[in-house]
Order: sequence, then C-alpha cells, then structure tokens
Amino acid sequence: MVGSVNDLNGETCIAKLGFATNFGNTHGPFGAAGGKEFSVPVVDGRIVGFFGQYDKYLKAIGVYLAPN
Repeated sequence: MVGSVNDLNGETCIAKLGFATNFGNTHGPFGAAGGKEFSVPVVDGRIVGFFGQYDKYLKAIGVYLAPN
C-alpha cells in the first residue's frame, strides 16, 4: 500500500492511495498528487483487512496482517 498525506481544505487527510499485489498488479494510486509520501511494505505476510478513521475525508488507514 502506498499513498500520501496532505492538507485538503484545511484538513490533514489521505490524499492519494494505491495498492500492489504479490502477482505484480497495481491499482492506483488514486487521488491527488503531492504531500508526504508513505508506504506499507509487506514482506513475509499478507494483508487480511483494513481499518481507518474518517470525517469529511479519510484521515487514517491501517492494515491487519497475517503470516503466509
């Protein structure tokens, strides 16, 4: 998972979000360019779920991981 955090209309939020699979497929990134980049590399495991926080915009996102 990759993305960026930026200010949008005075609120800090997830501005861009993208995903890559273990098969090499990519989805996104979706959203606006710019901001502070972040990534969640998953080496020995798999993403099994997501959690987050939102208001008017997506404020935070995280992943639940499980071993392979």
